[in-house]
Amino acid sequence: MVLESNYGDISNLVGDFSDKLISQTVETLQQRQSDSSLIIRCLQIWGRVYYFATQEAERLCSSSPYNNSSLHAGILTHLSELYQLLNALDEAESSHQKALKLHKIANDVLGQGNNHKGLGSIYTRLGRLQEAEASYKNALKLHKIANSTLGQGNDHRGLGDTYLRMNKLDEAEASYKNALEFHKAANDVLGLGDTYLKLKRPGEAETVRQGWTSYYEALDLHKIANYVMGQGNDLHGLGKVYMERLNLEGARDMFEKALALHKKAHVPMWQKLDQKCLDEVLSKMGQKH
Repeated sequence: MVLESNYGDISNLVGDFSDKLISQTVETLQQRQSDSSLIIRCLQIWGRVYYFATQEAERLCSSSPYNNSSLHAGILTHLSELYQLLNALDEAESSHQKALKLHKIANDVLGQGNNHKGLGSIYTRLGRLQEAEASYKNALKLHKIANSTLGQGNDHRGLGDTYLRMNKLDEAEASYKNALEFHKAANDVLGLGDTYLKLKRPGEAETVRQGWTSYYEALDLHKIANYVMGQGNDLHGLGKVYMERLNLEGARDMFEKALALHKKAHVPMWQKLDQKCLDEVLSKMGQKH
């Protein structure tokens, strides 16, 4: 049996980057409450598995004599999402632009819409707000043609975020309200809750009004489905709701539970967000007392 503490070094030496083995190693280390540095190292290697696998897939598509534009575009889109997680926004933009060209060749309208939406998100983060607005509007047109209800909801929400950055508050509110309608139609419970918060109507994000699904309903559904990451996301959203309502004890409880579930689901990005919000709540509680 490979000792967990040496697994990362051995897998590096022999090139055995096994997703299953890394997953089992992380789970064992967490159950034994091992040194966090070992867990972090395994998670880092786990991330590299997906990153390098996607890069290799893209390389093979580029050099393959079989010109599968749709497959290549999908891999480039996924690679762009990985770049965004790594905060490598220039590389993310380049990958989305390449994917967009290939989706056009493949006449994949939905794929084009997704690329424009991804570009809108990148441009918003970069502060290139005019380009972000144009990208989201292009995404909206394409998702409408593709009849993607969820896509249109995400596009409207992205436009709302962009308009907020541009200090166009009326346009932002209108975009968020449009997003609500599409998230409702798509039964996108997380989209609904998040958009309610952006509209500063937090009470509606945790209760059922006009038959719309709430964070608590999402949590129940994710428990039934045994979807741990989804439960963590729901609890994180509820933590934000409680913060808006100045219920700091409730927010602390939600973020702590979300953090525990995201650790169980092995999603470092969400753990970082949970911890950041939890630290903010604890800071406010300290100031309060």
